[in-house]
Amino acid sequence: IDVRAAAIEVVERMGLLPGLREAHIDTRHSTFVDTRGRTIARLTPDDFTGSPEGRDVEVPRGDLARLLYERTRDDVEYLFEDTITALDRDTEGVHVTFRNAPPRTVDLVVGADGLHSAVRGLAFGPETGFRHDLGFAFAGFSMDDPWGHDREFIAHNAPGRMAGCYAVRGRAGIVGTLAFATPPGFAFDPGDDEQQRDLLAAAFADGGWEVPRLVAAMRTAEDLFFDTVSQIRMPRWSTGRVALVGDAAYAPALLSGQGTSLALVGAYV
Repeated sequence: IDVRAAAIEVVERMGLLPGLREAHIDTRHSTFVDTRGRTIARLTPDDFTGSPEGRDVEVPRGDLARLLYERTRDDVEYLFEDTITALDRDTEGVHVTFRNAPPRTVDLVVGADGLHSAVRGLAFGPETGFRHDLGFAFAGFSMDDPWGHDREFIAHNAPGRMAGCYAVRGRAGIVGTLAFATPPGFAFDPGDDEQQRDLLAAAFADGGWEVPRLVAAMRTAEDLFFDTVSQIRMPRWSTGRVALVGDAAYAPALLSGQGTSLALVGAYV
């Protein structure tokens, strides 16, 4: 994930910037190749973003979560492996029911639980009223690195499809990515892992470059992540004592590369 622009000042005020700089994966460049693996173009991260060189930070998502947790764990009560299942509001506050923990009454509920926010669904209604799909689906997964890549992203584009992989500094293996254009009304079962793998395999059945290797790795990956490329658009982000922040309220879609920065700035505001 990327931390850019105004979000840099926010994480600096939070005291997190030194830790993020240390975790910075320092991608050297992105390379675009044809069906035979020949380089078409090569760009630096700053070419993409237009930011001053060396100002932005790119880190694994887990590293940002770890830094936030370490900074707050002595002052904040965390309930891991749990979720909110019901919200009942009255003049005393919000009565919160959890899947595992005992219920409690609180003064304020802030949903920071992502594109498919459970809090948003409970407080504002079904996701379908706010999610706007942009016509693509994507997947990410871990795989072995047979090429010896280092700190770079490599992508092969064809009409309606993109296949790629990127190597993160200091981490074994690489991350494979597959994205394809979807027809109007495209839907999938979030709980059906095999259906997602079949959709990806069908979309890339005749791919060039190293696409067959990526598809094979996707088939057996234990950490496959699959979703649509979507935005969240809402007329308001609060209702009574319940509010939303980050992707739960205003997901800009992963294509923007700004979701984390917007979430950090929005939480600060």
